[in-house]
Amino acid sequence: MFGALFAAHPEAAILGLTGSPWRLDSGSIVGDEPDSLFRVSLADVDARYLIQLGYLVPLATKAARGELDTSDVAIRNGDFASNELALLASERDAVDRVVAEGLALTASRRTVLWFAVAVEHATALRDELRRRGERAEVVTGETPQADRAAILDTFAGGNLRHVVNVAVLQAGYDCPPIGAVVMARPTCSPALRTQCAGRGLRLAPGKSDCLLIDVGGNWRRLGSPLRPRAPAKGRDRREGDHSGPHEWSCKHCLQVNEPTDSVCRGCGTPKPRRADPTLGRARIVGFDDLPLLDVEAVAVRLHEKPGKAPSLRVSYRADGRWFSECIAFTSDKPFARHKAREWWTRRFPGTRQPATAADALRLPMLRDRLRRMTAAIRVDESGEWPRIVWHELHVLAEAL
Repeated sequence: MFGALFAAHPEAAILGLTGSPWRLDSGSIVGDEPDSLFRVSLADVDARYLIQLGYLVPLATKAARGELDTSDVAIRNGDFASNELALLASERDAVDRVVAEGLALTASRRTVLWFAVAVEHATALRDELRRRGERAEVVTGETPQADRAAILDTFAGGNLRHVVNVAVLQAGYDCPPIGAVVMARPTCSPALRTQCAGRGLRLAPGKSDCLLIDVGGNWRRLGSPLRPRAPAKGRDRREGDHSGPHEWSCKHCLQVNEPTDSVCRGCGTPKPRRADPTLGRARIVGFDDLPLLDVEAVAVRLHEKPGKAPSLRVSYRADGRWFSECIAFTSDKPFARHKAREWWTRRFPGTRQPATAADALRLPMLRDRLRRMTAAIRVDESGEWPRIVWHELHVLAEAL
């Protein structure tokens, strides 16, 4: 649209003003690329500078343990496919985890703004908040204008603690009392994520900072909202650009820290040492040489590929990344079925193996038990894809 406008007025002097200079499909709008809208930026005033000047409050980001696993969600028009993302985020187990953790991390905050994926997701989050005794309302594009105004007035006045919205309050909404933002939607867009986080940065009496709860792993993909990284061309947008220094999360207090921080800003825990990225490439090593990575979260879901029987996809978050394995109970390959039997027997000895991956997902507390029993993993990254080669397991006393 802008390209056509510029071409139609080649004699015009063009000045661009924006708080989010990125596009979904091609990153920054400033640069030397043929499709860049502008060649040079005359002045940059980012949120960090405005915080230093006292015009905005500081932002503290927490990386939720119950992060959604988006590795199987398709990318369309530069961001996660909304229909697939909505199905994933609206799963009962996912909603329960997000609300439970969101409430725990925002316990000291009086006013909390939630960003959801879709209307059904927002409604599920609101209903779960209410079930836990919280006052919560939903605002979407379908909310009548009078109802929306009444909800937001009550919210700003401090008589409503939670508002869950879908895409209507991410830009242009001014509510200074907001003390916490729960980003319950993963995104590949630095502009969208920065706009959402910015809703909580307004100054207000008695407000010292804003807390951002990142449920979607956006901090790993896009960096800090105060110093966002536009996705690089040619990279998987689900993973983002990790070519330079990147943020790290504290496994104790979940604080997301700057690349240069040697200790956690939240609790003082030393920055963990990262695994040597050349391990396994320069020489042949045993699995014992690979570092043990503490498991921070576990996600389970059905994994389907055309022409193959569905498998159980188990994903572990460790060292700030997700690593996955597929348990193929019904594979047409005998070795894969043998490995699936071994996997199940080691975790649930004396129990009957599920006939299918779908049967496994119906078992109560499966994800919770896998999280509690899986202490750490070893990952071989010498091949094209990371491969989990070892699990350190705890034995649980209760039966499945």
